[in-house]
Amino acid sequence: MKIPEETKLDIQRFVYFLFKGTMDPRLIASEFDYLDKLLENKDLLYNCFEVFAYASQKVNNIRPAHIVADYILTLHGQVNNNSLETINKARLFNKESVSYWTDFLLLAKWFCYNSFPDPLKEDYIKGLNGCGTDAVPIFALWTNVVEVDEHFRVTNSDKALKRANERIKWRDNAPTVKFEEWELEQEIY
Repeated sequence: MKIPEETKLDIQRFVYFLFKGTMDPRLIASEFDYLDKLLENKDLLYNCFEVFAYASQKVNNIRPAHIVADYILTLHGQVNNNSLETINKARLFNKESVSYWTDFLLLAKWFCYNSFPDPLKEDYIKGLNGCGTDAVPIFALWTNVVEVDEHFRVTNSDKALKRANERIKWRDNAPTVKFEEWELEQEIY
C-alpha cells in the first residue's frame, strides 16, 4: 500500500516552498531572510523537517507549513522558548512514531547533512537557495517508492531510501536499476 496521495503532495509542497523561500505569506512579508539562515545552519534546516513531520501527524486543522513558519519566525533574531519548545515536542513525538514519518525524517537528515550512504561530493544545500525544484525530486521519488502496511509502517524502507539516494546522484551516477516513470512522477516542478 502507498502513503496517502494528499501526504505525498504535502511533502512535495513543503520541500518546494521551503527552498523556494515562499513557504508562508508571513515569511515572505518579513524582512527576515529565513532561507539564508537555514541554508547556513543545517541543524535549523533539519529542525524544520522535524517540525513539519510532527505537525503533519499531530496538529489538526492547521497546515503543517504554518507551524514550520511559526517555528522559523521565532528564530528571527534569536532562538526563544517557543521555538525550543516546538522543536522539543517535535523530537519527542517523532521519536515515538512508527509510521512512514520516521523514514521521512531519516531521508531529511541525509538530505540536510549530505550523510547519504553514498553522499555527494559537493555541498548542494547552498545551491538550493530559491530553487525548490531541485529539492523536490528526491522526496517525490521517495514518496512514490515507499510502501506501508495497514498501520502505516514502512515495508520497504531500504529500497525507498536507496532509490532516493540514487536520485540525488542521478546527474553524476546512473542508478543500479533504471528509474521507471512512476518513480519519477512529481506533482510540483
